[in-house]
Amino acid sequence: MTACSYTVYTCIVSLGDLSLRIKVSHISTQEDVNGFWREKCRECCESFYCYVLDNAEDYVIKLERALDMSDVVVSDVRRDTVIIASVQCGTLGALESINQMYKSKRLTSLCQAVFTNEKTLKNLGIRSLTLDLSIDPNELEECRDFLLSRKFRENTVFHPTDMLTAPLDEEPNVDRIPRLSGELLHIQGTGVSGV
Repeated sequence: MTACSYTVYTCIVSLGDLSLRIKVSHISTQEDVNGFWREKCRECCESFYCYVLDNAEDYVIKLERALDMSDVVVSDVRRDTVIIASVQCGTLGALESINQMYKSKRLTSLCQAVFTNEKTLKNLGIRSLTLDLSIDPNELEECRDFLLSRKFRENTVFHPTDMLTAPLDEEPNVDRIPRLSGELLHIQGTGVSGV
């Protein structure tokens, strides 16, 4: 059994997107490669990345279905130096759910299940493949800040009177405010109507 580690990192793409950084942490080839195991591992990793890139649309759909969250969209699976899965969280709650899945390692297990299956590995000449997942804490914080600022903008309601100013030549006069009669106040306070 031949095994090696192959680590690759990626960077943030755009504000609001969360990049899932997936790296191959362990790979075992089906054939015995005495003396050339490093080259064979690199070749198998490259084959795996190319296969995922060639089937990127399928992986976008599979990952989005596996996440199964209404406010999470997998926008793409692409290759820079490795495969990057970009996830867009529509709400702060969705982002926090992704973060909790990441912290508990459930997100890593989910990506392992989505990106590796027995048939694919066999076709690529790989006996086993272990993936590690990382999310940059700075990127997570930027995404959180973006969602918080968007939520604030969406929830900020301006009342038309917020834009009014007090007349400069008049002093405020409380007598100009309409008053309810005592009888009407009594009826409204008791909840009795028509008395």
